[in-house]
Amino acid sequence: MPIEVRDTDGGLGNLFIYSGIIEEKEIIDVVARHHSQDNDILKQYKYSLSDLTAVEKIELSTKTVEYIAKFTKKTASINPDVIISIVADNDLTFGLSRMLGLLRSDTNWDEMVFRNRVDAENWTKEMVKTKFGIENITFQ
Repeated sequence: MPIEVRDTDGGLGNLFIYSGIIEEKEIIDVVARHHSQDNDILKQYKYSLSDLTAVEKIELSTKTVEYIAKFTKKTASINPDVIISIVADNDLTFGLSRMLGLLRSDTNWDEMVFRNRVDAENWTKEMVKTKFGIENITFQ
């Protein structure tokens, strides 16, 4: 499956792994499914890490990026303190990820886009420790 989503660290976080050829419909379906979970589940998350480094091709319009931003802002109203890290090592996915961050910059989410996973994980660990006092995040 080109988009894998799984909870990590006992439900403190989640990991989105994108690979291969990603189509708009897949992204919309995954975002809608994940962000439509029960509010109690959404409230438990402290972080979310998205890794787009294995994406070969992505079909994503500006309209869809705007839709994702609007949809995820609803989650931000339920859980305003999530730390979002995105790993995008090519210019297209990096630019789309930055656009998404700008479109939801009016949320309270701490959000950064990185070129490599190590930097994203280190920043996320530090932010989770600082913001929530939680150490030993493993992304597992």
